[in-house]
Parts: sequence; structure tokens; C-alpha cells
Amino acid sequence: MANMWFTQAAFHFFIFSLYLQFIKGLSSNEAGQVMVLQAITMAIVAPVSGRLSDLYESRIIATIGCLIMAGAFVLLMQITGGYLCHHYCRRFYNI
Repeated sequence: MANMWFTQAAFHFFIFSLYLQFIKGLSSNEAGQVMVLQAITMAIVAPVSGRLSDLYESRIIATIGCLIMAGAFVLLMQITGGYLCHHYCRRFYNI
């Protein structure tokens, strides 16, 4: 079962990178910047979610996770060509 999950996740990353490049018009570098954000977020959130799963019911955590993912997908739909991570970070932090 774990192998099937890993295979599906790897296929998802491959298809998502093609989607960002060919459908959204991003360069391969820009698509990589978008995709690395997911890995960084997972590295930050994983220890916290482990502690939360010890304290709260799994359905509460799963519901919150699904809501966060829905919000992330809404944000991903707004990505257009010319996306540069540092441009948006500067605008967000008013640098």
C-alpha cells in the first residue's frame, strides 16, 4: 500500500510540473520554484502535525488539512506566466 501511495505521489509531481510549464506557461525554473515551496512547507509542518495528532482527533486534523489544501489549490489556480518567487515575496513583505 505504501508503495502504491509513493508511486501516485511521484506521478503527481511529474504531471504538476508539466501542468505548470505547458498549461500555465511557466519556465522550468519557475515551475521548480513553485514545487519546492511544497517540500519546504512539508518539512516545517510535519513535526507540528505529529504533535497535534497526539493531542486531537484525526478527523479534526484531517478537516483542517483539507481546508488548507483547498485554499492552496485556489492560490495555485491564480499562477500565471512570469511568476517569480522573489517578486511575490518582496511584494508580500513590502521590501
